Amino acid sequence: MGVVEWCKSQFSDTQCCNPFSWLVQLFPILDWLPKYKWKSDLSQDIVSGVTIAVVHIPQGNYYYFFFAI
Repeated sequence: MGVVEWCKSQFSDTQCCNPFSWLVQLFPILDWLPKYKWKSDLSQDIVSGVTIAVVHIPQGNYYYFFFAI
């Protein structure tokens, strides 16, 4: 199966021919970034990112040093 056949099997005819739809499927950020609510969501996203970093960075270091990967 060639690239063209794969594209046609994955996308409908309108999406395959529309470059913007193809880019949105390739980079989903193009779809949700214009709709992002900066004032209400950014602070919560920063808190969640810091929380995950505080948990996962030490956990990754533990696994690295303990199991000598």
